[in-house]
Amino acid sequence: MNKKIFIATDERCGGTTFTSLFEAFSLKTIDDPQTRLKRNEEIFKNYKTKKNKTNLMLNYCYNKLNVNVIKCCYVSYSLGEYKELLDYCINNNITIIILHRENIGKRSLSLEMAKNKLGWDIFNENKKHNKINININKYLNNINEYNKKITSCINYLNTKEKEYFFVIFENFIKNKNTSNLLYTKLNLILTNEELYNKLANKDYKTNKKINLIKNMDEINKINQNINKPILNLKKKYNKFIF
Repeated sequence: MNKKIFIATDERCGGTTFTSLFEAFSLKTIDDPQTRLKRNEEIFKNYKTKKNKTNLMLNYCYNKLNVNVIKCCYVSYSLGEYKELLDYCINNNITIIILHRENIGKRSLSLEMAKNKLGWDIFNENKKHNKINININKYLNNINEYNKKITSCINYLNTKEKEYFFVIFENFIKNKNTSNLLYTKLNLILTNEELYNKLANKDYKTNKKINLIKNMDEINKINQNINKPILNLKKKYNKFIF
């Protein structure tokens, strides 16, 4: 299948799960190719020193490796570099999906738990874990940085008059009607329902991680007045809001 999709999101937004689901539609996927691909691959030998490296990377993945779906996290790029990624998609008529995590506090918490060795993937219950305090300044900085980057991404696509799909991860993963509607709009046909259900229902045991946080009451209090991103979602360009 010659389908090409680009997922704009950030770490701990459900992007790994969301991207992997496309494999159940017989699509080839890759998460964050700038860190996942081997450095001895042809185009990546001098990756850090090349100009237009973002365009080279996407072109290599889509056209050399025949990848259908690429996810790139904001955190891995400057704002200017991320606009280069979007420009490549615009110029090559690649479908753009903006994957947003509505609960930005929970996203920030997930990020800090992972950085504090509670695991980036499924929580390891067989390993002894010490209780931790979450650094509040880092917690708030995660939120502010995410707000800035997703806002920049959407505003840039609006100025370029590029259509995109805006997907809220929590709604997507919980509501089968919502996910089915997106796949229908993308003209995709499910080829492996067993794989899809396995990936969509993966249990990361997040609550068991949260039980190890000593200052959770303080974080809950902060979340009552959290600053959410102001997203300028123009209906003219946004093909899907859920």
